[in-house]
Amino acid sequence: MNVQGVYYKAFSSLSSTVFFGVRLKNYLRTKKSADLLELIHSYYEYEARVLNLNYEICKSKIVQITDGRTAFNFSGSYTDFDGKPTMILAGDKEYSYSVMDKNNIPVPRHQFIKNGDFRSALAFRKNPEELVVIKPARDTGDSTGVFVGLKNTAEIVISMFKAGLYGKDVLVEEFVHGTNYRLLFFKGKLLSACSRIPARVVGDGNSTISQLIDQTNFGRMEQGVVVRYRPDSRPLRYKIKIDQQLKETIARQGFKLDSVPEKDVIVHLQNICHWLKGGEYYDVSDRIAPEIIQTCAKAVACLGVKLAGVDVIAQDISDPCKGYVINEVNTTPCLLVHYEVQNRDMVKPVLNFILMDTFGLS
Repeated sequence: MNVQGVYYKAFSSLSSTVFFGVRLKNYLRTKKSADLLELIHSYYEYEARVLNLNYEICKSKIVQITDGRTAFNFSGSYTDFDGKPTMILAGDKEYSYSVMDKNNIPVPRHQFIKNGDFRSALAFRKNPEELVVIKPARDTGDSTGVFVGLKNTAEIVISMFKAGLYGKDVLVEEFVHGTNYRLLFFKGKLLSACSRIPARVVGDGNSTISQLIDQTNFGRMEQGVVVRYRPDSRPLRYKIKIDQQLKETIARQGFKLDSVPEKDVIVHLQNICHWLKGGEYYDVSDRIAPEIIQTCAKAVACLGVKLAGVDVIAQDISDPCKGYVINEVNTTPCLLVHYEVQNRDMVKPVLNFILMDTFGLS
């Protein structure tokens, strides 16, 4: 039996178990999601109070801000700015990549393949050492079903299977080395740009990775604890949890928990940045090259998005000549990225601008 047949038969037998696991995991996340929703709403509430606007929690977790004449409704990252058609088009990675390709906007080298086509996923690599990213082709967000930095056959096949649980098509793309940035646009204007740094430790030449994690966690908050937004309560930092994903991530870099990295060596503990899992955000609005801003604005305009979070991977955000790609244009950008930056002197109150524009305030 060929490789595709062997793996497909093996993983198909696990499908019911995986689906049950996903349902159980979603059930256990309910309270955490409610807390996170309250956190996201607290940014709106804070800025509404600053602008003397009325803030009211309505039914079905929908919140309304009014000035007595105009009403603005939202729930979490969902707002009235972009309608369902726009969200469908931007959320379809195959469509959005094709639009950007036609408009000469740089995106990662990629291929859309059918769920279960493991052979094509393995053949995508130009050489056995090339790293790839696997994700659902559409209708997911917040890194759901995304697997980064894959190299060996088992990793790719397993990730293909997991990503395939979210739809019939899967996206395989090259892993682009660089820093991940989120640029927030509103009606074509850049409001803020932040770097998103996954959890990491820096070697001191004496401590093991486990010890470095303990040192980094000192004074940080437990994961799952969500604190409503107040400028005087920030910055927040969350503890880094040692789990299987962390062990696999450091193993790809040739480390174990008891390894002692040399001084100043950076050890990445996650491939994807999660602020609530120990990652950090930094405002870099003053560093971005005009060319990159213009390219991102063009991508937003081509997809017709009013409130957009553009994900960029770049070697140096201030120098486009060093290479960059647009990874995604999000129609429901989470604004906590811009409020929870570590460099507090650079924080941009993006909702203040959005609400002022919405209500015609000067």
